[in-house]
Amino acid sequence: MGMRGHGGGPMQRLSMEKKKAARPIGVLLKALGAYLGKYKGLLIASGLISLLYAGTQILNPIFLSMGIDSIDPSNSNIITLFGFELTGLTAVLVYAGLFVFLGSLGFVINSFNTRILSRVRAFMVNDMRTDVYNKLINSSMSYIKKEQSGNITSRITSDTDEVSTGIQVFITIVVQLFLLVVTFFVILFQINWQILLICLGSIPFALLLSGILSTLGRKIVLRIRRKFGEVSGKMAESFSGVAVSKSFNQEVNLSNQMKVLNQQYYKMSIQFGIMMNVIMPIISTISAIVTSMILYVGGVITNLSYGEIFLGTMLAAQFLRPVTHLSMMFPTLQTSLGALDRILDIKEATPAIPDAPNAEQLNENYSIKFDKVWFAYDLDTWVLKDINFDVKQGEMVALVGHTGAGKTTLASMLLTRFYDIQKGSIKIGEQDIREVTQHSLRQAIGLIPQEPYLFTASVYDNIKYGKPDATDEEVYKICQMIGADTFIQALPDGYNTMVREGGKQLSAGQRQIITIARAMLSDPQILILDEATSRLDAYSESLVQDAQRKLFKDRTTFVIAHRLSTIHDADKIVVFEKGELMEMGTHDELMKSDGIYADLYETYYRFQGIDAIDIEAFLEEDEEEFDLSPQAMMTSGNIDPEKIKKMVAEGKLPPAALEHLKQMKESSSPEMKAKMVKKKKHPPH
Repeated sequence: MGMRGHGGGPMQRLSMEKKKAARPIGVLLKALGAYLGKYKGLLIASGLISLLYAGTQILNPIFLSMGIDSIDPSNSNIITLFGFELTGLTAVLVYAGLFVFLGSLGFVINSFNTRILSRVRAFMVNDMRTDVYNKLINSSMSYIKKEQSGNITSRITSDTDEVSTGIQVFITIVVQLFLLVVTFFVILFQINWQILLICLGSIPFALLLSGILSTLGRKIVLRIRRKFGEVSGKMAESFSGVAVSKSFNQEVNLSNQMKVLNQQYYKMSIQFGIMMNVIMPIISTISAIVTSMILYVGGVITNLSYGEIFLGTMLAAQFLRPVTHLSMMFPTLQTSLGALDRILDIKEATPAIPDAPNAEQLNENYSIKFDKVWFAYDLDTWVLKDINFDVKQGEMVALVGHTGAGKTTLASMLLTRFYDIQKGSIKIGEQDIREVTQHSLRQAIGLIPQEPYLFTASVYDNIKYGKPDATDEEVYKICQMIGADTFIQALPDGYNTMVREGGKQLSAGQRQIITIARAMLSDPQILILDEATSRLDAYSESLVQDAQRKLFKDRTTFVIAHRLSTIHDADKIVVFEKGELMEMGTHDELMKSDGIYADLYETYYRFQGIDAIDIEAFLEEDEEEFDLSPQAMMTSGNIDPEKIKKMVAEGKLPPAALEHLKQMKESSSPEMKAKMVKKKKHPPH
């Protein structure tokens, strides 16, 4: 309706995302640490167990090297273990047994530790997903509206899954660092300082390589994750609007748009894959150089035994394992950091409109005052300009105007405080809505949008959504009151019938009546109704009109009006044009002023449903009665026949409409005249 777009078009948002720099890795790790910090106890236990595991991994090659020396004929040293001298076959069996035992013990310890870490991972991902979801549903409308629904969904599901995988990798790397530290001291005290220097000398090269690739990879992965979000958003948009796309033969165009996005995603993935294919050969080369240098030092420069040389190469491998492991898991870790970066985009986005520090509950005075209200979605274009008018408690106000005039923005967006105004004030009673809690404000307001939205749940649950603690009796009573009970009971499972895909299995009129029942159940004292422009069959229209009249009773009501009958029922009509309040008054007052409203009425409202009236019966003062032909019943969308009869009987049909009827009688086409039937009363036989 009157809402203007904001935040730029899709391609503009795309370019803005591309320019956004990736966060430093320190910021990302700090954010990750904030989640992990909740589970210090489990992490400390995991750390201690990791030390035990590290011990088994270090002792294993030591015992194996001692076993090798025990079978070396050139080794004259007597090997002792816990004070016992071991030689020959006995030494081989003992060391082999210890090797198997420590390997098995390490497996058990690591399995237990994995269970602990899996719990930490699951808890943390649950916390993160809950935080992101709560942040989104409490975010400002401006943020939600500028994001594609598929993009938002991918952040809640796909991105948090990617981060969860990265958590496992991150914790694994921490465990590997335990091994690194322990190995460092073992090499220092157990073998040879020269081998230690070789290992230490390889670290800067490996870290430099990892750092360079980390920076490049994180940027590429962040772009990949964002592109994935765009692809998801485009897919969701395509399928939600598939009927419109097909009606305009846009299948090929949609396919081409998706092809462009997929090609961009493909190219980024190829870049990342090429970079990953370079990493492992380089790391393997560094590891091979280190091993060769250890063999040279152990075999030529120093006088080490075979077992000690073996131990040196094994511990060097342990020493380099964290770096190698990091490189092997680099793609996963980078993908996770990219996903975490996107999640932080949400967490650090502009927060929802906050309550004032000393916000009060809304009082039970539902008169409303708009005082010099100015509003813009973006500060370059004012959507509403200097709006001033009062509404008494219990009044029904019709907001009329051309599309884009600002009607929906004023009632649906500002009165509910989905957005804050830039200038002026909106008061309910004597309270500025910015000074009351949003919970109490929205509890007092019932909003029925132009396109009724039903959730994937039963009809009963959709109605009860407006008041979760309502009893069955309350739900049934409301439905019976507005005439919804009859058609609901006729559904396959009655009130338990599942609503799917927004209620596609229901007619437009049925969806509207269910949303009206939902609003009435919550018993709001202020009602905002954006009337649907879609045409309904005459029966559904009469049900909706009757339900609305019951809904309006004794409530302060704003109706963004499209129906002639609604406008005539209004206590006050407010006319908007290009964001300004141009006219205000009753129907008769505004028609006499011959301004914008009169023009709107002459060009739009007076034609509603006229083709469905029995003109002959209306114009002739006899006992003929109104009737509708089947064709008229099919084409009548915005008229209630009973309402027309009542208006005629009470002399309330506007003069302009009467004049139009007379003109139609003289100039109508044969097709139109076929719809204007006259049904005489016949005495019973």
